[in-house]
Amino acid sequence: MNILVIGASGFLGRSLLPLLLHDERVDSVTAITHNAPLPRQFTGSKLTALSVKKFFRPEFDRTERHYDTVICLSGRTYSQTRDEAVIRESNLDLPMRIINFCRERQAGHLILASSINVRFAAAHNRGYPLYKKQAEEYLAASGVPYTIFRPSLIIGRGDAGFSRLIRYIRNHRLVPVFGNGRKLEQPIHVDEAAAFFHQAAVFPPVNAVFEIGGMEAMTYNTMLFRIADILQRRIRLLHIPARPLYLGLTLLERIGLGLPVNSEQIMHIDTDLDIDNTKALQQYNVKLTAFECLLREYIRGRYVSRSL
Repeated sequence: MNILVIGASGFLGRSLLPLLLHDERVDSVTAITHNAPLPRQFTGSKLTALSVKKFFRPEFDRTERHYDTVICLSGRTYSQTRDEAVIRESNLDLPMRIINFCRERQAGHLILASSINVRFAAAHNRGYPLYKKQAEEYLAASGVPYTIFRPSLIIGRGDAGFSRLIRYIRNHRLVPVFGNGRKLEQPIHVDEAAAFFHQAAVFPPVNAVFEIGGMEAMTYNTMLFRIADILQRRIRLLHIPARPLYLGLTLLERIGLGLPVNSEQIMHIDTDLDIDNTKALQQYNVKLTAFECLLREYIRGRYVSRSL
């Protein structure tokens, strides 16, 4: 089985690659990276690493290699960049090129990493969630056999947003919350998310969309207090009305002014994003771990290592 992974050096890709490389059913893995090279531990005869620019050069595009499974993990978020062109390129334009590549080469299966934020794509109607939704629709209409995953908030070492939240709580007692904080989140660890992608890669395509989240849903307020408890911090929450802030940020964004937080992030926090994992767990045998256990390991690993 030959597998192609786009976005292999990213947050999710770094957890997925070891699973693929150690799977006896996988003969080769072609890892396509953006700006960051693969970590040094990713080596072996199965692995070929290429930059995305080299992959799309005409001379490479004419090779005869057939890919049984293509996994597209491409996708930058607003926690990583404020450049709207980069957001569109990584979440829509590049996935569309990959879909076209799969159709032309008759790839056996395309697995697309989408986002739970697709839920409010119609209400937000721009940016990251809209691009994800449009990529899903393009794939579904392409005729390429597919599986689409919509992960909830993915946490783990190297994540873009959750680690900042932990650092903030560790250093401040007053924590601002956009909205009433009673909307539901269901974080999933990056290794658990990678396990879903790994199993889908070696199983036949199902032409379905799966929402995947962690073991338990909780309100945003509860999540903050549980982080604070493990950090042994006493915090107070300052709730900021979400709707006026969302409208104000939307106006500023339309005239080209940006702030450290944007309207899409406000929409995320002020939307229930709990997930019923039944469908995904019936299809794939992935073991989920309680949030508190994950959080303790996450914080212990992140902060103990800093003190050594």
